Amino acid sequence: MTSVACVIFTCNKNYDVLNTCMPTMQSLIDNYDCFVATDNFTKDQIGTLNSQNSGAFEVIQAGENASWIEVAKIMTKVLGERGYDGFICVLDDFYFSHIDDAQLISLTAAAVKNDIDYFRLVNEKPRLSRLFIGPKDSHPIVRSLFQIPADNPYKHSLSLSYWRVSYFNSLMDMNLSIWDFETINPIKGTILYYAKNRICNYRHIVEKGRMAPFAKKLFARANMLGDERATESHYEYVIKWVRSNLVFFVFGYFFMNRRLRKSRPSSST
Repeated sequence: MTSVACVIFTCNKNYDVLNTCMPTMQSLIDNYDCFVATDNFTKDQIGTLNSQNSGAFEVIQAGENASWIEVAKIMTKVLGERGYDGFICVLDDFYFSHIDDAQLISLTAAAVKNDIDYFRLVNEKPRLSRLFIGPKDSHPIVRSLFQIPADNPYKHSLSLSYWRVSYFNSLMDMNLSIWDFETINPIKGTILYYAKNRICNYRHIVEKGRMAPFAKKLFARANMLGDERATESHYEYVIKWVRSNLVFFVFGYFFMNRRLRKSRPSSST
């Protein structure tokens, strides 16, 4: 058993999404002890997952209609009882196009060795801001990890991320909603990081129950395209991209950082 697990969080209503995305996570299943954490799957659903994905993974169920926080608590308990130091958090709608196995294994091993509580496996800055604002405050030993800015509203993102089991368990004890969970300030003394290097390429294919336009073909190939899932228009998708990249960069990084710089007292010489 490795000291780092991989946990794919899902629920029964997103079984079709997981069934489409899970084959793209094969290297995670191969390189880590992999768990699928859910509310409730039928035997047929579990059998289908096993038949479509090679390698060993275990389904952990919290019970029918269990909330995300209940699923997370059950999963954390299992990880603690089995002696895992940390785990990689993956959601059911992550469709991977590339995973650098060597970098990922090296980075998670370094996180365990250096007692790192949390880091995102993606660059947390919008695309445009990366062109103008370089990373700062790297980890003193793991130089490829950089501190998440204190003004970032999302402290604990459920995007692809690494968690120390004990730290995740401490947050579970707060009984937060999934929305509060992402924005709660870290426990005192904890420094949160993100990985600047592109270790994994993936895309969210479903948001708020609606498929991204490009996801239609992915679902069709897997024969999982159902009438019950609406698809957002290309126009909506472009507007969302502009909002998350251009608007956030201009108003979030330019004006906010300018205001912060003005508010800081000048250093004495």
